[in-house]
Amino acid sequence: MRVYHTNFQTGASHSKQIEQLTEVSISKKLANLAQVCVKSCKDAGASLIHFMTRPNEIRVWQVVDRHGETCWKAYDPYTNTTSYLGSENDLRVWLEQRYSR
Repeated sequence: MRVYHTNFQTGASHSKQIEQLTEVSISKKLANLAQVCVKSCKDAGASLIHFMTRPNEIRVWQVVDRHGETCWKAYDPYTNTTSYLGSENDLRVWLEQRYSR
């Protein structure tokens, strides 16, 4: 008659280790998910604040183009467009059109 000895405690030990690894893995995933959610909320909040507080006035400045000519650069935050205008008179016309909308 053969007697087989099995170590149930070792089997239970492996099971417990697997269970602990699974818990650690899930905990890490939840922690990572929480960090991603917090960052996303912060980014969304910062974007909203920027949108609500950005200046809505046209910005105008002089620039020198690649040919050495001075021109006017105008940025309209309402339409999110930039225009390059060759003269001060062109700039006035552009401004009048912008404010006549």
